[in-house]
Amino acid sequence: SCGIFVAPFIEAKSGDQDGFPVALMEAIFCGSPIVSTNMPQITFALGENAHHVCCDSGSVEALEKKIVE
Repeated sequence: SCGIFVAPFIEAKSGDQDGFPVALMEAIFCGSPIVSTNMPQITFALGENAHHVCCDSGSVEALEKKIVE
């Protein structure tokens, strides 16, 4: 149980990235509000739910802004 689930996924310099993280699926199924990053697989999974928002990957300021919102 959590008040908000924050998952700032990034793409490594080598191009490696999370496919579809289990922790993200669990947060979705629990109904937790989610703040994550704009990566294709993440934005697809979150859909257009008003309780889920994404920001640019690698931007601490953007992540902080979305958490506060």
